[in-house]
Amino acid sequence: MKKTNTYGEFKRQQYRNNLQRYFGDSLKFVSDRDSKHIQYDPVQSEDIFVIRTSHVRIHNGRLILIVGAKKAVYLQPFQIKQAKDEQTNLSFFLVRVKRQFFKTYEFRQPFEGFLNSPDYDFDSLREVARSQTGTVVLK
Repeated sequence: MKKTNTYGEFKRQQYRNNLQRYFGDSLKFVSDRDSKHIQYDPVQSEDIFVIRTSHVRIHNGRLILIVGAKKAVYLQPFQIKQAKDEQTNLSFFLVRVKRQFFKTYEFRQPFEGFLNSPDYDFDSLREVARSQTGTVVLK
């Protein structure tokens, strides 16, 4: 007799498939029963990476990633996931960045708290992402 999947199992597999598309082939679940604790390689290719940051804001109703005192990149909601570090319990955003869509915009006023912040381009953000490893807990 063939076992039928329940709706909960279907939703759990759908959730895991979405995470697989977001994080790529390097995604590892810490346990089979838990989909929230994950490990991944932040740099998927030279043109795609996932960075951990708290520099995500809403500006005029749109999400932005702040990359300098007056510079930011507009984001789409599907590029962002909320997470926290397992050891420090600090919350942050996981932002999936593609070179193809990485376009910086300069704003008139500096962002609050970023007055002396250095400007980052795609390659420098990728190097920052490369150094970010460890287990994260998705919210």
